[in-house]
Order: sequence, then structure tokens, then C-alpha cells
Amino acid sequence: MIYIVTAVYAEAHAIITHFHLKKDVSFTRFQIFDNQEAGIRLVVTGTGGVAAAVAIADTCKRAQAGEFLVNIGTCAGIQAEEKVYRVGQIFLCNKIKEQVTGRAFYPDILYRHGFAEGQILTGAVPYTPDKGEDGFFLYDMEAAAVYQAGLYYFGPHQMSFLKVISDYGDGEKVTPELVMELMEGHMEEISEYLNLLRKAGGCEQEGANCPDSRLQKEADLLCTDMHCSKTMEAALRQCIRYGILSGADIEGVRKEMYFEGKLPCKDKKEGKLCFEEFKRRVL
Repeated sequence: MIYIVTAVYAEAHAIITHFHLKKDVSFTRFQIFDNQEAGIRLVVTGTGGVAAAVAIADTCKRAQAGEFLVNIGTCAGIQAEEKVYRVGQIFLCNKIKEQVTGRAFYPDILYRHGFAEGQILTGAVPYTPDKGEDGFFLYDMEAAAVYQAGLYYFGPHQMSFLKVISDYGDGEKVTPELVMELMEGHMEEISEYLNLLRKAGGCEQEGANCPDSRLQKEADLLCTDMHCSKTMEAALRQCIRYGILSGADIEGVRKEMYFEGKLPCKDKKEGKLCFEEFKRRVL
């Protein structure tokens, strides 16, 4: 199952239509739409971090290994005089910063994708220019809360954040009609990415392309020699599954790293660096 989180219905409309999601009337606190055959459940949380966190707790408590949480929505593109963003651009977020605490979070990006990557700042209120943040960044009101609430049910490798720029944080009104139009313009890319997650998570097995015995053998060897924690082990297994599905030579990469002396690792710290190197070679 892929759990999709949007803040408002306008962000969800194109997804609901594309995947033929039906409203689940058994949920009364939030709007829930799902399609069991497609393996997708979508929740419209309402704006703000508290609403997002409560909605995730209410709908994702039965999440299992191989499932994903994807936050999809719009954001502001904050920039100085130099224009580096444009309305309608879509980003996969590789860093999330919580404005009120200064904490930063890093979703694991394990798969090839066609999106630009960017950093997003999450605030408690709509953006105003006197927030004391410099540079170019994305801005929303939910991503940091989605990530922190999601950690109770998912690993960092199971969470993705896709954001479409709807405005420049200058106070210009963003209408529901504009949001629906912007989201519709990216449905093909979003659909391809969700299909990739389904395959990588084992929701769609492709016969001999991803045999469990092959996955198990490679993962067991690497987990031991990288001194993996439980979280890192899950991310590594997901990376290997994706690599096998995409035709990567997992065994060849592993042998190269042994030959170069990068494996086995002496401790967890070295193992983390080795895992990042492994991901780069596989992807």
C-alpha cells in the first residue's frame, strides 16, 4: 500500500481521478480515498502540522514493511532577485527543515527518478518575507510534521515528499483551480514514481525478476559486513530490491567493493559511508 498525504482537496483531485480512488465513508475525521487494486490510500489532512500528524496516526497505524508514505502537494518557491524557481516546477525533497526548532530531516532517496531535488522549510504559518531565512528554498506548512509522524510507522527510506511550486511566498492568492491545474500537469510523472515504489516495495512482483532467494542472499551478506542497524538494514534491502528490478549488477558491485577494500566495514560509522557508496554505484 502507498499512503498519500495531501493538505487540501485541490492537491488530491488529480490523484483521485487518475487512480480512480473512491471515498471511504467509514472514516469521519478526515477525507479518505482509496483503491485496493491500485494499492493506494489517500488522506486529505487539512493545513498545518498538527492536522497532518493526527491524520497519519489515524490512517497509517497498520502500515507494513514494503509500504510507503508519500506527501504530495504545493509549496512556495522562495527566491531572491535571481529567479531560480518557476510556478509549476515539481521537486522531490532531499532535506526538510523545521523552522520553529531548526531541526533537519533527510528522507532516503534510493531510486532513480526524473525530478529536480530541493530543500524545503516547514513553518507554522504562511510564509512572510521577514522570517530570517536567506537563499533559495521551498516552503510549506506540513512536510516536517509528516516526516516526524511518519517515522512512527515508516523508515526514512519509505517516505517521499513531492512538492509543486504554486507561488513565490509574496502573498499572491493561490486558488483551488490553479492548484488542481498544477497537479494535473504532473500526474504522468507522479504516476510513474508511484509505480516504481510499488515495484521496489514488492507490491508488484515481476516473477523471476526479483526472486526472494537472490534478494535474501545479497542482503544478508551486506548487512553483516556493513554492521547495519535495523533501519539501515531495511533501507539496504529496499535498495537491493530496486537494483534487481532495474537490472543492476548487485553482485558485481558488491565484489568490486570487497576487491577495493571498502568491505567488510570495521564499524557502523564506516558502514554508513559504505552504504552511501553502494547506493551511488547501484543507482
